[in-house]
Amino acid sequence: MDEAHVTLTAKGAARISHVSQGDDAQDVIGLFGHDVAGMRETVEKQVAEAVEKKRISKAKAKRIVSEYNAALEDYTYLSF
Repeated sequence: MDEAHVTLTAKGAARISHVSQGDDAQDVIGLFGHDVAGMRETVEKQVAEAVEKKRISKAKAKRIVSEYNAALEDYTYLSF
C-alpha cells in the first residue's frame, strides 16, 4: 500500500499532491534501531524450544513463525 497526500481545491475537488511508497513493518522497526534479523532468530529459537519441550506442536510452531514473518513484511498502514 502506498501513501498519497490529498488536498482539496477551493471548489472542493480532491487533488493528489504527492504519492510515495509505503513502509513495511520491518523497515519501520529498523528505523528505530532494532535488529529485525535478530528478532526473527529469537522467535525461531523460542518456538523451536517450545516444540522441543512439547509445549506446542510442530504445526503450531510453523504457523507462529509464518505469521510473525508475514507481520514484519506487511505494511504499517491500516487496511480495510
